[in-house]
Amino acid sequence: MKYRVLAAAGAGAALMALAVAGQQASAHHAFAAEYDGDADVLLKGKVTKVEWINPHAWVHL
Repeated sequence: MKYRVLAAAGAGAALMALAVAGQQASAHHAFAAEYDGDADVLLKGKVTKVEWINPHAWVHL
């Protein structure tokens, strides 16, 4: 029984951590303040470089 309580507490703590991390990630950038999310954008070009730099990836055209 003790292990079930510990497992439930651990699962609850993990869910809370994910919920808080998700909120912080969405607040990390003010996308709506910078971009129109409803507008379509068409990019044409040759991908010359892809960089995986924490915390973002960069695609060079």
